[in-house]
Amino acid sequence: MSLLLFLCHYLWIALLVPVFGCIYKGKNYKDKDTFIDRSTFVIECRMAKDGTSWSTKVIGCRTALGTIIKPGQKVNERNTTYECGRLPNGWLGIKKTYYDSNDKNDDLCNGRKLGETWIENINLRKKCTPKGIVVNNCLTDTGIPINLNQTLTFSSVKYRCIEKNGIVTIQRERVGKQINSDHVKVVNVNQ
Repeated sequence: MSLLLFLCHYLWIALLVPVFGCIYKGKNYKDKDTFIDRSTFVIECRMAKDGTSWSTKVIGCRTALGTIIKPGQKVNERNTTYECGRLPNGWLGIKKTYYDSNDKNDDLCNGRKLGETWIENINLRKKCTPKGIVVNNCLTDTGIPINLNQTLTFSSVKYRCIEKNGIVTIQRERVGKQINSDHVKVVNVNQ
């Protein structure tokens, strides 16, 4: 009986204690603080008016050089046009369109050499080709490759690497419910 009273008392105290900030990937943020996730997305901490809960929302995108882009905006940097926008499913994505400059060939792939491959934003393996940058495949958060238009389930997370109309999207879904729905990477691959 005394254990039950203790638990009821503890629960009552826990309900009265306000929440002071967001906790995202182990870091604490205050209301209206913004931070960058996966080097591409601007996230804002939002506290409930009553102070009892919090949420995070993707509010913008960031270019490779660090320029912040609001949804609906386009920015040109070097030989890339970045466009931040809402996808049909409501998620925020960034579209990168690479174009050939009249400068030396190194500029075609933002300073990368022809044939060079690299991993960008943790989950995309890219390659510099004579036509520009292409996405070869997606990667799980632990680096396991996923071919374009394939699905892989690993550690209770289903990864989908989708290429449609020149756009590559990686989606994560915990077996049974959606997670990381705001963290979709969208890259134009027809360059």
